[in-house]
Amino acid sequence: MDVNNDSSDDVSSPEPHQAMKTTSDHHFRDSNSSDDVISITIIESMKEEYGLFVWPCSLILAEYVWQHRVRFAGVNVLELGAGTSLPGLVAAKVGANVVLTDDADRSEVLDNMRRVCELNNVKCEVMGLTWGVWDESFFSLQPQVILGADVLYDSSAFDNLFATVKLLLENSPGSVFITSYHNRSGHHLIEFLMVKWQLKCVKLLDGFSFLPPWKASGSMKEEYGLFVWPCSLILAEYVWQHRVRFAGVNVLELGAGTSLPGLVAAKVGANVVLTDDADRSEVLDNMRRVCELNNVKCEVMGLTWGVWDESFFSLQPQVILGADVLYDSSAFDNLFATVKLLLENSPGSVFITSYHNRSGHHLIEFLMVKWQLKCVKLLDGFSFLPPWKASGVSGNIQLVEIALSDVGKN
Repeated sequence: MDVNNDSSDDVSSPEPHQAMKTTSDHHFRDSNSSDDVISITIIESMKEEYGLFVWPCSLILAEYVWQHRVRFAGVNVLELGAGTSLPGLVAAKVGANVVLTDDADRSEVLDNMRRVCELNNVKCEVMGLTWGVWDESFFSLQPQVILGADVLYDSSAFDNLFATVKLLLENSPGSVFITSYHNRSGHHLIEFLMVKWQLKCVKLLDGFSFLPPWKASGSMKEEYGLFVWPCSLILAEYVWQHRVRFAGVNVLELGAGTSLPGLVAAKVGANVVLTDDADRSEVLDNMRRVCELNNVKCEVMGLTWGVWDESFFSLQPQVILGADVLYDSSAFDNLFATVKLLLENSPGSVFITSYHNRSGHHLIEFLMVKWQLKCVKLLDGFSFLPPWKASGVSGNIQLVEIALSDVGKN
């Protein structure tokens, strides 16, 4: 992007680019045997398509299938929201009859599933199945095991997901649903859903309790800070479109990760401090490398939400940025305590965050009231994206500007 002092939108549209594709290899073996080994190759796409990336929950569920492979041999298995399909592919490799499913409207994901099956020389049926939408072919399914990796992600889809699971279980007596999920909201979430849908838990495991050490210490790192998320793209675009506002301003990005919004701010003339958890040395090192790569001077600082030293109180940002920092509910209090202190330390400052609206507006409203903050602007994250960007990003994303409320001001 060329930087100038004109605040009008850049209407030029670059040529559409192909999403960067890569492959990842996943190996399954017994620690005491070198003979019993399988390998799966997955095609991943580095675009904002959650179904084209291998998530930690998928790795854990795939390992569970492998370690219980005798149970899966010859069994009818259906994977919901399969995406890159690693658990289902492992099941197929150990002898299960597998149907891989994902949203019927996600043709790119379904096509990728077919390519991955061919690549790994396994025969799986690939089927479009939108949760809550059932046709005649759905009722012919009789899986003995239903798999779902990280399908408890978007709360707006929970009812359709569990209605689908319940119908499948009813249609195949004795069947079970095995899911791995990131415990973002506590076990009460899964407990509530089971009660609501008249289901019961027959086994609950810590996902890391059965992982071999060589997986638990390496490929299972949930390093979300090294990936560019849709919320980051939207916040970066917002900074770009308001670049006159950011020129010469002190900007601090919280939970910066790959730092795209902060880097755009630096490119348009802001004085930028990029921060992420002080314990995430790999992320902080990557931030420094990215600054060098883009020839921008940003301070990179370890800042753990809720942990404040003398250097923290010397910060006086006029704008605080945060892309998809409203992710883990257990961190909300520390995040908003940090934001409030920064706002109090720099009168007139604002916090601009883009977030995936997983739980409805009541979440952000509750947090603002709790921390004596107020909303000064709320936008649909897609309302200002140029068409050539909007077509490549998905999700229900909001952008909000937050300031101290009159009650919260000293």
